[in-house]
Amino acid sequence: MNRDPAVLLDKVTEAVADGDGPVLSVYCAEVTSLGVTSAVHDAVVCGDVAHGQVQVSTVGAMAGAGFDLTRHTADGEPECHHHVHFGNDLTTARAELFIACFDEPIPNPAGAKRRR
Repeated sequence: MNRDPAVLLDKVTEAVADGDGPVLSVYCAEVTSLGVTSAVHDAVVCGDVAHGQVQVSTVGAMAGAGFDLTRHTADGEPECHHHVHFGNDLTTARAELFIACFDEPIPNPAGAKRRR
């Protein structure tokens, strides 16, 4: 995820133009007794995340900031793929609030993949 509000708003605008609505994609996994690190690993493996770094949030943090999440597996997306709904408030302040839901980037626990 990019931490620049303008870039995030561009991505939300692209999602609207693509017919998805004002959303951004995230990958979710349940935290079990194995802990957060294991859940993050599960999410990046499930989502086939290629990035060298990832950012972690919780559904509670997102909900507390006023964001709704829904599972979105259309078009062959994996079971862990979710949309975060922005609603009609496509402002810099809303993008900053979204960014604030996440911790600072950490190394991808599954390792970065080379893009083809």
